Amino acid sequence: MLAVSHVLVSGLATSIVLNTSDPIVIAVGGIAGLFPDIDTPKSIVGRLFPFISNFLTAKMRHRSCTHSLLASFLLALIVYPISYFFNFGYQIPSAIVCGYIFGWLADMFTKNGVEVFWPSKTRYVCPANRKFRLTTGSNAEYVILFLLILIAYGVFYINYQGGFFQQFNQIISSPSGVVRLYMQHSKQNKILLNIEGTDTTSRNLINKEFTLIQPIKNDDLIVLDEAENKLYLASERLFGNIVINRITARVGPPVKTQIKDFYLEDESINDVSLNLNTDSTVKSFLSGDFSVDEFDISNLGRDSSYFNPIEATTTRIKLTAAPFNLVINQIGDEFLTGSLKIFSISDK
Repeated sequence: MLAVSHVLVSGLATSIVLNTSDPIVIAVGGIAGLFPDIDTPKSIVGRLFPFISNFLTAKMRHRSCTHSLLASFLLALIVYPISYFFNFGYQIPSAIVCGYIFGWLADMFTKNGVEVFWPSKTRYVCPANRKFRLTTGSNAEYVILFLLILIAYGVFYINYQGGFFQQFNQIISSPSGVVRLYMQHSKQNKILLNIEGTDTTSRNLINKEFTLIQPIKNDDLIVLDEAENKLYLASERLFGNIVINRITARVGPPVKTQIKDFYLEDESINDVSLNLNTDSTVKSFLSGDFSVDEFDISNLGRDSSYFNPIEATTTRIKLTAAPFNLVINQIGDEFLTGSLKIFSISDK
């Protein structure tokens, strides 16, 4: 199989399996698809690493050891610990392993197949009829290469729009699918929701777009109406401010997300406010659970039409995705003890 075919197959598989449109991750997976052919000096990687290639060629047949599950397993044992040690995350090592596996799986469609379970010398091929297997550089391979380019374009576009989970979620209208999308993309992008439902206070029908701020238990969603700058709790249950009848999600514009953790020891929120970017383009939301001495709950403004992110008794205050300015206005001077998490979103 041609090198470009290996790169396309492995890059495409990496994008699908890891549900990513990141060009670096896809490129790593595509390049990794070339490395099973290091067992022949005729390949690109064989020419790049001639000492390794010549050694492997002298010891074993082409498409044997390096085209096997054993080689893939050993590769994973190497790249994942290295990635963990250098804090590279999981996507790069996963792209390497995924691209490598699909690199040699593609060779199963060639005339001679591959030794999947090496050191067993049994070769596995697909399809069984030899006439329908590929010959490297044949017209059939170029036709398949053209089809792969078209498929790759479609897959990369879908993943750029949020991935297959998002497209599936738009059909089934699932809050749990929205949560999966949030977990995957919220660090780099806004997650925008179109919610059709009912306002539990006015009983009016709602059909508008919100920004997802944070999912909470039971797949309930804290959402922001950016036009009104108001928070709502949206749920499929008869609970919160909006009862969801139908929900769709999409990955919105890129954002920069920062999360900061503080521990307050009888301190006020104002004591940590200087550590925050108070630019109007930055939206900061605070969460935490605190003990407090003799808090006057009458200071809190309550409106059942919106989500109230500040819950309090005379001795305890709980914040759930509370906007920074609201916290400053209502409890900024209170002396609190407990953990504080600040979640900030700004446009890139």
